[in-house]
Amino acid sequence: TGLPEAGLAVSNSPTNGYILTAQSGDAGGMTWAAAGAVKSTITTGTRTASTANSTVNETGAGFAPKAAIIFASDSTTSYASWGFIDDADVDESLQVTNADPQFHSDGNRELIAISDGSNANRATGALTSDGIDLSWVKSSSGLTVEYVILYLG
Repeated sequence: TGLPEAGLAVSNSPTNGYILTAQSGDAGGMTWAAAGAVKSTITTGTRTASTANSTVNETGAGFAPKAAIIFASDSTTSYASWGFIDDADVDESLQVTNADPQFHSDGNRELIAISDGSNANRATGALTSDGIDLSWVKSSSGLTVEYVILYLG
């Protein structure tokens, strides 16, 4: 059962923990190589209700992220939002309120959506070389939003 290594055209000898990769320039087109590590970093932030609409450059990833996951909540109520973005700037978010979960797809492009029905803070985003640019818009008096960003590289 299985394919014997001797039957493969691999350019180097196997090493424990390595994976078999395609390398078009190598003899046989296959090479044993170390698996790349996934980079990750967590940062936090707060957006106060009184802050005007603006774009904020959130930095601190330490690398150019390929994706980010954002969890946000209002500091005084039970509203929460989860947002997702990849390096193609595809945004998705799920807003959970007391009784009204809402899913926002790429059409709305909201990474963060916190609303109590009359006051809201929302943000769209774009990944940068060291984090994410969050473009914030508030309605009415806004809400104070606390958030955590998980960057993945």
